[in-house]
Amino acid sequence: MNLFKIYFQSKYWIIPLLWIVTVVVNSRYFGSSYSPDSYSYYMLGENLFSGNGYTERAIRELNEDHGSSSIAFPPLFPILAGLTNLILNTKIASGFIINLFVLYGIFHIIYLLAKKISPRFFYIPLVLSFVFISKNLQFLEEIISGRSIPLSFLILLAIIYVSAFYEDKHSIIGILLGSLYLTRFDTILFCFSFPLFVCIIKKENYKKSLYTYLSFFLIISPWLIRNYYEFGKLFVSGSQINVFSITVELAQLSYFKTGVPLFNMDPQLWLEQRIYSLVESLKAVYSYLAPYNCGAVVLFIFTLSLRKKDNRELFIFSRISLLYVFLNIITVSLAKHHFEHRYFSPSVFLIILSSIFFLVSQKKNLIEFKKDIPNIGLGSMIISIILCFIVFAIEYKDIVRDKNSTVFLDTVKKFSSFISSSDLVGVDIVNDNFAYYSKNNYVLFPFNVSSFKDDNLIAWKNHFKVNYVIVYARHNFDYSGFKPVSECNGFLLFDISNL
Repeated sequence: MNLFKIYFQSKYWIIPLLWIVTVVVNSRYFGSSYSPDSYSYYMLGENLFSGNGYTERAIRELNEDHGSSSIAFPPLFPILAGLTNLILNTKIASGFIINLFVLYGIFHIIYLLAKKISPRFFYIPLVLSFVFISKNLQFLEEIISGRSIPLSFLILLAIIYVSAFYEDKHSIIGILLGSLYLTRFDTILFCFSFPLFVCIIKKENYKKSLYTYLSFFLIISPWLIRNYYEFGKLFVSGSQINVFSITVELAQLSYFKTGVPLFNMDPQLWLEQRIYSLVESLKAVYSYLAPYNCGAVVLFIFTLSLRKKDNRELFIFSRISLLYVFLNIITVSLAKHHFEHRYFSPSVFLIILSSIFFLVSQKKNLIEFKKDIPNIGLGSMIISIILCFIVFAIEYKDIVRDKNSTVFLDTVKKFSSFISSSDLVGVDIVNDNFAYYSKNNYVLFPFNVSSFKDDNLIAWKNHFKVNYVIVYARHNFDYSGFKPVSECNGFLLFDISNL
């Protein structure tokens, strides 16, 4: 069948239309949302492709002696960011360019899922997904700021799609699971439990899961080998210390003179903190569902009541969604994150999609769709490439620049008369941003200190040999007895060499 005939008969034109509308409508935000994570992803990739290894110039984990070798982020997204910059010279915007393609991929897989689950009303999940992405500032900011959650969601959808509609694709699922883990550390519980879980819900022989585990470990093995060589452990991440800590603050962003207080010091406190974290995580997910809230939860529960014989594809989709949502909440609760809604973006999106699919699912009609998938996939690739370059050309000035760059450039320039290029400088919160705009190396100013006289701060200063700190004016810090040697754009530079 002619490719363009398939393209229009399948209503695939909706995908590029939704994609281009999403990009154009939200183009006013381009270049204004880059966060410390955005800079870190880019610089990790840049260092890797520059021959400097998987290293960083902005130290985040204050309780790990790992030098410049990074344990903050898994490698897939930084590798893609470094490769994008190598080809297009897009600098900090490299992650955002990746997410333009990722956004198109999300629409594409939702289209494939909807065509199979609810072929008569496939456009409804697509349009509502467009509304969710455009109106949900947390998920939208992930895309625009060039962070990795959108890519993890795309891979997750691909895992669900292959699991629901293809048999005996265990090696492909393992590769996708490996890619998911190499994108987000917080998917580790999902990745390890998924192969057995799918065998259970599909009533397959458990031995088949071995193929999935084998390909999964083959994909992540280079990363595990690197970890063991660098740190003596196969699995290592910056936030894993939070799982065992009993501190109020995030442990990896704090510094303790006598070491991080851990689980064995007060097991009851650890348990109370995790219960509190679990409650807060549930509240965060529920509030993130607004304005759908109760309706979405009720519909999701109804979806879980479906039997396999009622709608096999939706049955598998809803069960995998439930597994991910459950383990996402558990993982975030264990690691005591900030309960930022963005950590739950994939879970909320899955709940909404499951609810929509439940409402619009119908008995399969006579449309033979499977045989056209390869052609539609080829067409989507061609169209997405063309559209991405059109948007890239139109919005080039906004895409490749950081609208906040002047703030950091001016501050670095003014403070450079006090700081030598060889100094390791302490920075409050935005140490990755400063590392991007200067030649210095930076270390995070600890979250758990309240004044320059704090013993933990003095121990941090001596450990990292820091003489200058850049602190963004904050109300909960006691500056008494200390005057900044310079000030610029709300940032205060202090000389702490005599502490």
